[in-house]
Amino acid sequence: MVIEYTATPINSNKTTVLKNPLTISYNRLTDNIQVVTNKKGICSIQIAAANGRSIKQIKGRRLQSGINTISLDTIKLPKGVLLLTVKNSTESVTVKTVHF
Repeated sequence: MVIEYTATPINSNKTTVLKNPLTISYNRLTDNIQVVTNKKGICSIQIAAANGRSIKQIKGRRLQSGINTISLDTIKLPKGVLLLTVKNSTESVTVKTVHF
């Protein structure tokens, strides 16, 4: 199952148009995240429980323009609903998924 979302700009309103959209796809069968962006830069990845408690953080991950595949070690993650958030300097994307 692949879940895909497109970014919502940080501190924005509904009239904001994204010049550099950030898209995230998570495939829980391969434990890979694909992050697609039009610009290179640094991002952070946070995995949280459904109640918002932070479980794992990856900071300073370098992204290239285009498709970026990031592998996650999910063996130690708790089972249940997880929130996977990818942020760059201007945008944030959160994917809600079930880990089993």
